[in-house]
Order: sequence, then C-alpha cells, then structure tokens
Amino acid sequence: MRKRVFKKLFTALLTLSLLLNSASPILRISYAQESTPDAAVTEETSQPAITEQQTDQSTAENSPEQEATVSETPTPENSPAETITPTLSPEPESATDTEVNNLSPPPTDNSIQTLNSLTQETSTTSEESAQLVPAVWQTEDGKATTIKNVVLDQTYTAPQNDKVKIVFTKLPETSDKLSIREIKLSADQQDELSALSDTAYEFTSPMTDGTFEYDLTLPLPQNVNKDEVAVKSAESTDELGNAQTLSETKDVTTDAITIKSLTHFTVFVVVNPSPPPTNQVGNIFDNDNGMPTYVESDTWFASGCTGYDGLTTRYAPNGTGTSIATWTFNVPTTGRYQIYVAWASHSNRGNAVKYTVNSDDVAEPVSINQQSGVASCGWSDFQLLGAVHNFTRGSNYTVVLSNDTAGGNVSADAVKILSVDDPSVVYVDNDWIGTPNATDLGDGKIFGYSAFSTIQAGITGVSSDGTINVAAGTYAENVTINKSLTLMGAGAATVIQVPGASPGIDILAGDVTVRDLQVSSSGDSAPYLIGAAGTIDASDLPLNGLTLLNVIITGPGASATFGTAQGFRAEDITDLTMTNVTISGMRNHAMDILHSSTVAIDNANVTGVDGSGTFGEGGTFAPGPEAIRIEDSNGVSVENSTIDGGFLGINFAYNPGTWDDSGTQGTISSTTIDRTWDAVLLADKAQATVENNTLRTSNTGVLVGFYDTADGETPVSPAVTANISGNTITENARGIRVLDTQSATTNINSNSISGNSEFGVKNFDSDDTLDATNNWWGNASGPLDDKGLPGSPNYNNPLGTGNAVSSYVDYKPWYKDAAMTILSNTAPAVPTLVSPTDGAYVKPAGIYLRSSYNFSNRRFR
Repeated sequence: MRKRVFKKLFTALLTLSLLLNSASPILRISYAQESTPDAAVTEETSQPAITEQQTDQSTAENSPEQEATVSETPTPENSPAETITPTLSPEPESATDTEVNNLSPPPTDNSIQTLNSLTQETSTTSEESAQLVPAVWQTEDGKATTIKNVVLDQTYTAPQNDKVKIVFTKLPETSDKLSIREIKLSADQQDELSALSDTAYEFTSPMTDGTFEYDLTLPLPQNVNKDEVAVKSAESTDELGNAQTLSETKDVTTDAITIKSLTHFTVFVVVNPSPPPTNQVGNIFDNDNGMPTYVESDTWFASGCTGYDGLTTRYAPNGTGTSIATWTFNVPTTGRYQIYVAWASHSNRGNAVKYTVNSDDVAEPVSINQQSGVASCGWSDFQLLGAVHNFTRGSNYTVVLSNDTAGGNVSADAVKILSVDDPSVVYVDNDWIGTPNATDLGDGKIFGYSAFSTIQAGITGVSSDGTINVAAGTYAENVTINKSLTLMGAGAATVIQVPGASPGIDILAGDVTVRDLQVSSSGDSAPYLIGAAGTIDASDLPLNGLTLLNVIITGPGASATFGTAQGFRAEDITDLTMTNVTISGMRNHAMDILHSSTVAIDNANVTGVDGSGTFGEGGTFAPGPEAIRIEDSNGVSVENSTIDGGFLGINFAYNPGTWDDSGTQGTISSTTIDRTWDAVLLADKAQATVENNTLRTSNTGVLVGFYDTADGETPVSPAVTANISGNTITENARGIRVLDTQSATTNINSNSISGNSEFGVKNFDSDDTLDATNNWWGNASGPLDDKGLPGSPNYNNPLGTGNAVSSYVDYKPWYKDAAMTILSNTAPAVPTLVSPTDGAYVKPAGIYLRSSYNFSNRRFR
C-alpha cells in the first residue's frame, strides 16, 4: 500500500515537472515582451489568434485515451515564438521506474531574432523621436528653406504664416530640403481664381514628385462657410490662370483647411469653388434673383405690389421670427460698406421690421418702419440700414429679414451694398441730374457712389489718386480739387462754364492732372479760369505735380480794357507740365506762373489776347495782358508753341523783394510769336536761352532787361544772362534791344535778323559790347553801322544794307547768305572821319565823295 502511494506521488511530481518545462519558453518570451518599451510595440506584438487546431489540442489534453506525447501547434505568422503544448499519458497500472527526460527545448533561433528585432526597433524609434525638434529655416528673397533635410512626422511650420504647415507621411530613402514662398495675388488674379485672400503659397524641393507624401494645412479667412472652401494648385505663378481644384481628401476647420496625401509640390491657393455672384445688378441683390442669392424659410407670399425695377416683392405676416428672408452676397474688395434695403409699402406693413446684417462686425438687428415715406403699394426706393459695416473680400455675408414682432406684415424686395471707401474711378454726366441715390446706371455706375451729375460731387466721391470721367456737356459750376486725382473730360465738348467771380477750377493739391476738357467764361470777374497755388510764405510748401493736357481755356474776348480774369495762374508749383493747352480771348494774362520750378510748356497756343498798351516809349508806361508770364521761376521750358497777340508774348519776369528774389531761368525754343509789343522779354536777373524761334510782326523781337516803371524810359536791368541763337527775328520795328544789364552777358549768334524797320540790334549798355557775330542781317553787305569813329567796336559799316546796329555791338563776321552757310572774310574798309558833328565824312581816293549824310531816317531809341 505504501509502495502504491509512493508511486502515485512520484507520478504527480513528474507530471508537474513536465508542465513547467514545457511552459518555460512562453514565460521567457512574455517577460521579454513586457520589458519592451511601449514605443517599440508595433504590429508584430499582436496576440496570436486561437486556431481551430489549438481548440482540438485542448480537447486532446483532457482525453484519457491519448498517449503522453508532445504536440507542436503552429503559431500564427506574427507570433513572437513557438508554443509547445504537452499531453499527459494515463497513470500506469503498476509502479515502474521511469527515466525522466527534460521535454522543454531551449529557446529557438527565431525567438532570439525576435527579441533582437524588438530591441533594435526600440532603439531606432528613439533616435527618430529625438530628431523631432522645431525646424530651422533660412530665408532669402522671401523664400524660406529648411536647414536640414526633412524627416517623417515632423510638422514644418512656414515662417511667413504659422497657420501654414506640412507633415510628411512618406519620404524617399534620401530626403532633401523644403522651401516655402508666400505670393501676393493681384486683384485680377483673385477674381479669376475666386481666391479667399490675396495670398498663395509656393512649395518646392529637389525631391522627385511621387517619392514623397504629405499633408498640407493652409489658413482660412474669418466668416468662411466650411462647405464652400477648396484649394487650387498651379505648376507656377505664371500658370495660376490654369489652376485646378485639388481632389484629394480635405479636412476643414473654422480657421484652416488640410489636404491629405499630396504627392507633388506646386503653388496652392485657397478658393471658393462656387462663389455667389458679387453683383446681381450692379451691387443690388433682389428677391427675384433666387437661390443662392435670396432664400426664404417658413411662410412667404407673393405680393401684388411691385419693387425694384418693376419686379416682384414678397411678404410674410407678423409672427415670432419663423419667417425669414436671407440675401447672400460677397464684396468686390475688402473695406467698409453701407447697406441699403428696399420694400413695397402698404398700410398693413410693420413699423418695427427687423433686418440683421451679418458682417465682420457684431450683428445687431435694425428696425425699419415699412409704413413710412411712400404711398400704399409704392416702392420705397433704397433706404440706408444702420451704420457702416466691415466686409472682407472672398467671404460670404448675409442680410436677414425677420417677421419677429414686426407690428404688421413684412415686405422683402432688394438689398444694395455701397462702399464708403471711395471708388478709384467715378463718372460724371449732367444728364443724371435728379437721379435718386443708389440707382444702378449700368456698367458699374451707381449713382451717389461711382456716378454723379456734377463734377464737384465726383471729386468729393473719388478716392485719392482716382480718376473722374466727365461726359460731354456744359457744367455751370466752380470746381475745387483738394486731393490727388485725374479730371478727364471727353474733349472740347466737355465744358465747365464758369459762373460768377469764383475760379472755374481751383487746384489746392499736388499730383493733379486736368485733361481733355474746356473751361470757358463769358464774363471777366473771376480771378482766373484755372488756378493752382501752394503756400507762398516763409513755410514755402509748394504743390508737387500738376499736369494740364489737351485743355482749352476761353475768355470773354479781347478788349482794349485791361481786365481781371487770367486764363491759367499757378503759384508755388513744383513739376508743372502743360501740353496742348489752348488759351484765347483773355483780357488779362493768358498764363501767369509765379515762383515755380520745373515748368514745361509744350505746344501751347495762345491767341486773342489784347495786345494794346505802351511800354517804355516817350515816358509812357501802360502795360497790357501778356500771353505767357513766368515770374521768379526756374527750370522753365517753353517749346513748340504759338502766340498771336498780347502785350508781351513770353515774359521771363522779375519781382524785386518777392520770394527768393532769383529771377527766372529757362529756355524758349521752337516757338512762333506774332503781333505783340515785345515778343520775348527777359527781365531783371533772367538767365535764358532763346533759340530756334520765329519772332515777328511785333514792336520788338527780344527785349533784354527792363525799364524803370517810374518813367518808362530809364533801363534798370541787373544781371541778365541771355543766349539768343538760331532765331528768325523779322518784320518787327526793332529786332533785339539790350538795356543796361549791369555786367550781364548777352550773346546773339546764328540768327536771321532781317526786315525789322528800325534796327536789328541796339545796345543801351555802354559798359559791355555785345557778341552779335555770325548772324544774317538781311543782305550780304552786312548790317548798317553808320556810327562815327572812333567808337566801340572801332569799326563801322555805313554801306551795309542789312538791318541796322548800334554802338557796342560786335557783328563781324556775318553771314552773307540767308541759308547762313557763308561767312564774310573781312571787315569793310574803315572810313575817314571828317566831321562827326555834321555827319560829313571822306572816303579814300578814287571813291565818290559824299559831303553830307542825313541820319534822321535811322532812329536808335
């Protein structure tokens, strides 16, 4: 008995030993798995599934019929090691000695490899995790480039905008750097793309497309409908017009959009794939436009009252706010706008109808009395709804009408938006007088916003640096320009008729262009028809930039009376340009330019200016209107112009003690001047070049210097410098007069001086001899010089039949032909002076002796 018990005990211990040895590989592997860090756990750590064979094996273990065998059950592919399941044999009938064998095999090579693999994976993952630090960028010319090659799972945030992010989910074996550039879109590009902002982003890398994969996040503007957002891409900025909408999966939040699994780099821009029209009719959104512009909820009915443009209106009964009408729109440019609403009036309308504008500002309902202002069933016209609202281009906005406690039926018709940020282009047409505000005139012209019936209203409405287009017509108004702009008419048919004593156009700002129009006055009370003035005082703040182009200025007509109105007057202007300006019929100066710099007058035409008056003759001094008067200015150029009439043609004037007391410096060239008292006057301190002009049919062609206005005779001309060359000076009483210029320099060369009845050149300055060489005097014999000798210069030419010259004029050599190609080689023979008192002189022997000569036919005044 004792022996039987011992045998049973021995058998039990043997069985327990077998079980423990069989389970030892699993225990070791389980321990290794538990010791592995979480970061190393991947697909390989999933538990093996229980197979059909394992179920059978378990059953066999409990069967008394089976022999004691060891069955290897195949493990799943992803199991970390083999599992060995022992099967026990039934207890023996009698006690026998049994050889104990260790049935548990040592760990297999596969188990060791699996452990090594897990350890290595843990080490590699730790190294990659250590690399996920913020990227460092290098920026050059607006492009940011990573310092290091990109890696997986790193978030790359653009330096230009922290809402632009890239995360790579696939990379080639050898990755490379990433570059990001921010691109600003033009207004035209935004319109063409339906872009939600003015920014696009360009991504580039040396990596080959398709070898990488990434998720891209781009920012969204505020108030964007998440269902109306997409991303377009183009191969380059030059191909944005051909941008295509991405089809990859997208994830949209309130402030960003993420595109998944992109495989190429390009230019990306966030867009509205199907924006509602910005304008239905101009900036008017009507209930007749239908969806998506106009949407109703709950109960609405067709009204028998018509609305905007004779179209239909809708109404809802007073209620609790369940009946809602919504107008959806977007704006052409980011800025501030006013909202106008219209309805069909009726006696049963509400007096507290609530509209809500959903803009970038806080939305607050505004109550409107739809009973007031018009007859029953009449149209209300557009009425201003509350304050100014801020809107962003590319976003959708709404105006919502509710029937909530409205006090009566509510009427839904149309909504208008008008920018209070001044438009850059406006239109003026006096045919629009009486047009209601907010009327859409077509072609983007909204009356009261971008269209007006008066020029002054257009100036008020346009933005700085904007353009005012004035249609043909007569505009009886006085216009003041107080901002930089372009005022452009339709040619001579656009007429500003100056009323009363105020200027036609008064310019008080710089960078102004007035072009293609006419300014006219039938009276003589306005100080000037067009004028501009800076600050002429100690502060000296000039207006910078004024251009007159293709402008006609018409006065009341010439008169013997020196009148009031000047054609154009400018004071203290820098950079004044006048091109193709025609002035006629003025009773005062046609142009009067004072204390200005960089003055360019090209192709001016001045006619019909009263030329009466006397100046410096016999003590009389009665000046008249001047064609072009430029006083104490510099950088002056008058060229290619025509002047017919005027007391003075062009006057480089001087006003002692005024402004900087500098006189006028400039050039007069290629200009024709007829029928004046003095065609060109170069007054005190002038520094002038007069070249290639035609100066004729005047009292004097060129007067250098100025008379003392006290007696009209005494010359007082400090420091005039004049270079007179290449001119045709003909058919005048006097060609060139040079007064006492007090040590100034006057050179008269290469001119055609002929046909002047009294003299060609007369010099009143006995201190300086004029250089008048190389001129044509009207005859090959040269100028008449019948002064007595000795004289200065100490020669004369009494047989010359050309225009006469006075003393102190050096005229040798002269041209002997009108084409001015042949110069005289020698001076004429010097006569022998006999009696300078009675005019007799003796010629050399063999020459006819003339005993007397009457000089009274030549006057030198």
